[in-house]
Amino acid sequence: ADVQQQRYDEAMTKVEEVLAAQPENFAALFYRAEIESRRGETTAALQHFQALAPPDDQRAVVDARISALRTTIFNELYAQANRESDAAAAAEVLKKALALQPEAGGARLLLVQKLIDTSRFDDARRQIEPLLHVSDSANQPEVQEALARIDIGKGRSQESIARY
Repeated sequence: ADVQQQRYDEAMTKVEEVLAAQPENFAALFYRAEIESRRGETTAALQHFQALAPPDDQRAVVDARISALRTTIFNELYAQANRESDAAAAAEVLKKALALQPEAGGARLLLVQKLIDTSRFDDARRQIEPLLHVSDSANQPEVQEALARIDIGKGRSQESIARY
């Protein structure tokens, strides 16, 4: 009831009391993660949801919460990277984002661009590799431009010219 009324501190106190007596209580563990999520403590909530061992009838609910939190954290990190003026710092944030959603092509391409901007051409080439195996992505002008910039950075001007 406290959670529904947004009295998170009171609800968390009750959850902690239950966990002190019953550390494996699934409902209390679930509510702890849910309260953290609603408080905006997304990283802690994700960690606690991932640590749950739900009964079979609760697996889908827990998986849905994990997925939603991963998306929320990814979006926060991606936005942070876009605001970051320092390319090296933005690259580190994007790596964290991609650890949550490795299939995010836009974030991967932005990471490649930041790595190129910091002259980390070998890292950029490794990071662009997954995009080259997706036909829609491989032929995008932005991907081809990034490959050309990597080639130029590695002193392979002829290869970069061939891309254009």
